[in-house]
Amino acid sequence: MKATRNFVFFVVLAIISAAESSNLLKFKARQEDANINKLMALLDQPTILERDQPIEFFWKWGMDPNKRLIRFSWEDCGNSSSKVKMNDVHVTPDPIVLPGTVNIAFNLSISDDFPDSITGDVVMKKKIGPIYVKIPCVDNVGSCHYDDLCNLLSQITACPDPFIKHNIPCKCPFKKGTYFLPPSEFHMTSFSVPGGDYSIKLTLNISNFVHIYLILFFLSIYLSIYLSIYLSIYLFVFLSHSYHDLSIYLSIYLSIYLSI
Repeated sequence: MKATRNFVFFVVLAIISAAESSNLLKFKARQEDANINKLMALLDQPTILERDQPIEFFWKWGMDPNKRLIRFSWEDCGNSSSKVKMNDVHVTPDPIVLPGTVNIAFNLSISDDFPDSITGDVVMKKKIGPIYVKIPCVDNVGSCHYDDLCNLLSQITACPDPFIKHNIPCKCPFKKGTYFLPPSEFHMTSFSVPGGDYSIKLTLNISNFVHIYLILFFLSIYLSIYLSIYLSIYLFVFLSHSYHDLSIYLSIYLSIYLSI
């Protein structure tokens, strides 16, 4: 359940408190399906960020290098009926280095009180070569549908200190108002995510238990994550001992390159 709480933080800035307590995105499949296991193993491997790729990489895959992901970006994709408006978001460092400290600031407006019947859909993808690969939903982590977000958030034992200091709720109910979080540090020393480029799309809806009738929020995020130097060293050891088809020189290259 800690993984679920941390995943929600990763896509909903209002739930950052859970991020410090466990590992979020260790893409390990528990199913026996061989194809799922192969996909999860692929997603679990760190990848070189597009901003660090040589120009030949884009030529090889027929990609426009001018469209590479070079910085954190976000877009509020809601419509005129949306009850939540993300006015501004800042996340540093960029790329994010995990485990480590992430500095987050945001300005969020809610035009009406939230009901308890909030559902959510998350689509999370990781860039593998020239395409974004959808991360399956495994144990409530990945590209998942959540029937009852308020129940999920109720499992948070305590909101993070910056939220408390600035009167920002992290559980239901969410009241009408504008919520501003100045740049604040969140220490995620036990928070591990495979390095790479990611896209996350989050949709929140109000449900009347018969059908969904209103989109509360639709946010699209693109971000990059670096391995820390410690994970890079681990990667070197892991590759050199576990994959006989990879030479020791390739392992050293990957470890050094990913930690730069």
